[in-house]
Amino acid sequence: MDVTKVLGKDSCTPFVVDRDEPVFAGSLFAYATLTWVVCFFAVLGGPKSIGYITLLTATLPFIFMVVTDISFMGLNDLVGGNGGAYYWGSDFTLADGTIYDPMTKINSLLKDAYAQVFSSTGVCVGIYQAYASYNPIKQPVITLAIGIAFTDLFFAIIAGFTVWGAVGFLMATGAPEAYQTTSVGLAFIAMPTAAASAGMGKMYAFFCFTMWLAGLDSAFCYVESLVTNMLDLMNENRMDGRSLARRALCAAIVCMFGIAITGAFTTNFGWILFDMVEHYIADYLIVPVGLLQCVCVGW
Repeated sequence: MDVTKVLGKDSCTPFVVDRDEPVFAGSLFAYATLTWVVCFFAVLGGPKSIGYITLLTATLPFIFMVVTDISFMGLNDLVGGNGGAYYWGSDFTLADGTIYDPMTKINSLLKDAYAQVFSSTGVCVGIYQAYASYNPIKQPVITLAIGIAFTDLFFAIIAGFTVWGAVGFLMATGAPEAYQTTSVGLAFIAMPTAAASAGMGKMYAFFCFTMWLAGLDSAFCYVESLVTNMLDLMNENRMDGRSLARRALCAAIVCMFGIAITGAFTTNFGWILFDMVEHYIADYLIVPVGLLQCVCVGW
């Protein structure tokens, strides 16, 4: 996210190492801690309780995604934007006047694509191996895997229309925020600007809340996978009183460790740390781990 492209360098104050005091975002840390607390209580009942919770946290974001899809594509059409064409790969002009051809960045696009898919489906990080502990021996895992993959694909296609509807609207109106088309810059600069310009600020605020709910699904899965692996090592993965106490202890350890790590991400160094972690996980860890998992399963 490069805010200087939108606000200009003169309006931004640079942070200088060894000169400026470090900043800790207390409110951001409090919200992150709340998320970890929600995860803790969600995993206490095991996968069944998470399944009931995700009926809300997965269904509501999907419904509202369709609403925002219609709204932003409508904005794009209202001003004669080309968001739909951009979505399907048409060239467009960047802020400096150069023509952007998506095929020239195909390697970067593929990397971003598989990182997003692997993250949203939870593959290559050991989640499904952990959940296998609760499945019967003859569970139709291939059918379930295909269902998960195509559901994620459908959701991603719908989200793409929402994103490029907003970008097409901003490009048609000449807004500099239109060129924030990736990651955090897209979510927290481009799309809020499009929503505010069209008087849909409150709707986008609720949309962000539903996306937080969707993010909770992934958080539940990651925490549950760690807790399940810990309980499997102790042979305590039953649902009796002793195992439930062990589950609560393991969940508390995982969530407290997560809260501690979160603290580093809520400082002014947090954005750099986030970018580094995302880069090395997506570029160097996800694919090798996935290949090794395939070898292990095939073996």
